Amino acid sequence: MNQCRTSTKATREHYARPEIKETILRISSISEGSQQAYKWLNGDSWNWYEEGKDSSKAWQGNDRGYSRITGRHRTLYHTTTFFKETLFGENIRPHKHTPQMLAVSVENCIGMSALFDIDAKAAEGGHGSNIHEPEVKRAVELLTKYVIDYLRQFAPNSVYAAFSGGGTYVLLHHNVFKGYFAEALETEEAMGKIKALPKALNKLIERLNAEFREKYPDLAEFASIDPINNPKRIVKTLLSVHKKYDYAVIPLDLNNPIIDFEAATLPISPDVLESCKNWYSVGEESPELIRELSTDLKDLEFEERRRAKYAKEYGDKPIVASEACTVASFPPCIRGIITRKTGGVGATRALATLAAFLGVVGWSKEDAKTLFDFVANRWGAETSNLFDSWFDAKKCPSCKYLNTDNGGYPHVDLLNFGVCKPDQRCQTVRRTSPAYYASHELYSKSFKIRR
Repeated sequence: MNQCRTSTKATREHYARPEIKETILRISSISEGSQQAYKWLNGDSWNWYEEGKDSSKAWQGNDRGYSRITGRHRTLYHTTTFFKETLFGENIRPHKHTPQMLAVSVENCIGMSALFDIDAKAAEGGHGSNIHEPEVKRAVELLTKYVIDYLRQFAPNSVYAAFSGGGTYVLLHHNVFKGYFAEALETEEAMGKIKALPKALNKLIERLNAEFREKYPDLAEFASIDPINNPKRIVKTLLSVHKKYDYAVIPLDLNNPIIDFEAATLPISPDVLESCKNWYSVGEESPELIRELSTDLKDLEFEERRRAKYAKEYGDKPIVASEACTVASFPPCIRGIITRKTGGVGATRALATLAAFLGVVGWSKEDAKTLFDFVANRWGAETSNLFDSWFDAKKCPSCKYLNTDNGGYPHVDLLNFGVCKPDQRCQTVRRTSPAYYASHELYSKSFKIRR
């Protein structure tokens, strides 16, 4: 494990308070019949594994995992997904940074919260850096209320909200999808169905963002919902300390979600801790929400079946150039991502595209991660496990795909990102793929694959 310590005396004292530890562990585990399940803990958004000499094991949402991570890290995350207890005893090292890691995650998933991560958008300094500006704060609060009201139509007793330190979270209790998961896990297409659900939620998020922009055109530039639900999506736990500010994640009133900076400031008051006791404690199935998502779910389940069939016939592992391509050989779209000063809407999709591209043009993981982090840090973008999910794990998206509205992450596109500016070389490779632009070797191999 990387030995970098970001915890401080103040954060360790915060996490050591019994009522805080009890609350976080309560919402990090569930019992489904005779089966116990846990959320996967994470420190500072990068520390996923307890590293041993010959093994890597997921940090479990139990007393031991909590103590180990909070003793070393400032910010405590956990997944929105609950995993079988047996996962945490497995050696995951052989699957790390491979396409198989997603399969391991999905196969062990038994429940999932839906996350609506509402960011305060800033031109400089990264998401959340301008949350103290009155107009930005108001935009975040209005969008939070808009999402809460929409979700309560379908799940009136299963919605929870919190101030995240730089924005807000709105979560749907995992029981909302209990029936969907129970049905999915009984079929041979369980993996496709489980992968389809977060994608359908991301499409819903894109629709809510569009509706908010239409209703509040003057405020929409200051706030948006991040559409990046996936089986390993992480979120700061309730009462986690923010990575930059001395704020903890605290509950918001669903009827009046006004951000109270003083209440969120360490040390947390007994009154705030009392309000945490019932947070995320009740959830009910919502067939109504599943029906609302049904069209997208059916389309996405079909897409997952088609993707699985293609992978079985042709393989799903990216073909990688034998020699690293230079930055000078990169296509305009990739150079545009690298040189862009701010991220904004579409930043997650652009970073995913960059990681996938670097994974196939021969770059080492270390060099690729350095460039990826440089761009992400300049944009102030949340990256979670984005790099590992795409680098050397997924094929570089085609030009056609990148210029199609694909409904938000985890699908990628650069449609409204302003970086696709074809030049003569793009025409030479028939505008097929950014990877083929950079590597004549990959372009030549593509003809052999097509035969």
